[in-house]
Amino acid sequence: MDEDPTKIDQIDTLMSEMNEQLDNYSVAASNDGGCCQSTVAVTKKRCIMYGRSPVQLIFEIAVPVLLVTIGFALTSIQFFFNSEPRWLQTKLYPLR
Repeated sequence: MDEDPTKIDQIDTLMSEMNEQLDNYSVAASNDGGCCQSTVAVTKKRCIMYGRSPVQLIFEIAVPVLLVTIGFALTSIQFFFNSEPRWLQTKLYPLR
């Protein structure tokens, strides 16, 4: 296999330029947009994902809402009935 040395040099030059660009990249220095733009992008992404998989919509929205509703329903159940108050005394417990 005879490879052209100039082609290899070109590839090496391109690779070194790409590596240099990657090394010089900084998220803090880049201005890709603000909070609102990021929120809109994430919202659009989620809408696309829900359109592709309606089951995901059920598991990420409907199931948590159902679980919270069940949790609130369980908190309204009274397990203790109103009874007359009693004093706790040590003579109620057997001594060993």
